[in-house]
Amino acid sequence: MSIGGVFRQHFALANNGKDSDSKILQFLPVETTGGNGTVGASGEFANITCENALMTAGGGPNTVLTMSVWVYPVAGTSSFESANTPHTIASQLDEDNVSGSGTSYIQISSDGKVNFKFRQRLVSHNVATISYSQWNHILISMSASTTGNDIIHLVVNGTRYTYQSGNNNISGTVTIGNGDQIIDPDDDFNFHMGYKTTDSTYSEGTNAFKGSMYQFYFDNQYYDMSQSSNILKFRTSGGNSLPNFDLPNQSPLILITDFKTFNSGINGPGIIVRNRVSTSTLPKP
Repeated sequence: MSIGGVFRQHFALANNGKDSDSKILQFLPVETTGGNGTVGASGEFANITCENALMTAGGGPNTVLTMSVWVYPVAGTSSFESANTPHTIASQLDEDNVSGSGTSYIQISSDGKVNFKFRQRLVSHNVATISYSQWNHILISMSASTTGNDIIHLVVNGTRYTYQSGNNNISGTVTIGNGDQIIDPDDDFNFHMGYKTTDSTYSEGTNAFKGSMYQFYFDNQYYDMSQSSNILKFRTSGGNSLPNFDLPNQSPLILITDFKTFNSGINGPGIIVRNRVSTSTLPKP
């Protein structure tokens, strides 16, 4: 299908720039476990877990981020859905602060709302923007400030919602923390796709994702998505099958294009655990 709006970016790979090398990842959890289960090589959740993947390089807190991903969520059984709202695209956990601001996640509710939290920043969008059983594009770009003048852009399928002091059209709960740190450099952070991690050993989780994902991209940069020059970075001028090389994507913090490999630009991914993730037969968005 063709997504309306301007955000149709397909990221190139650093080795040869060919979008065709990217795989669509299919996540198929055990639905009888509902919203809680175990993770790892024999767990019930479909998951990719990587060590040392979602933090800044060189130490110190980071105050900016951009995330982009295509998702194709699929509704499960009624028991799975009732226990599994929302579906988690990705999450991270700080072992030193498991129940506090160290938890971050990006999720989709069963009624199609995008929710995300990056440490002290929480957005619960009350507008249903995601359609199940079709491709959807989600882009988040944020800049945090100790003064509380944060800027948060949420773009779903080409429609932009923005939070800023005195100018907020993200409907729902927007909680701004006291600090400006939204990515932590602590190497005890692990990166997780397909579930929300809940314990410091990464053996248990909640809110499994069922469906497919394509080209998860995460970097410590901020783009003002109200500016046409930044919008153009996420456009594919030659149609949705060609990559756009204007985006500086050769060394992002995270670029997942294949369930067999992990392209983590300036971070060494460390140990990678995968389970119930395969290559999808869906056509690319």
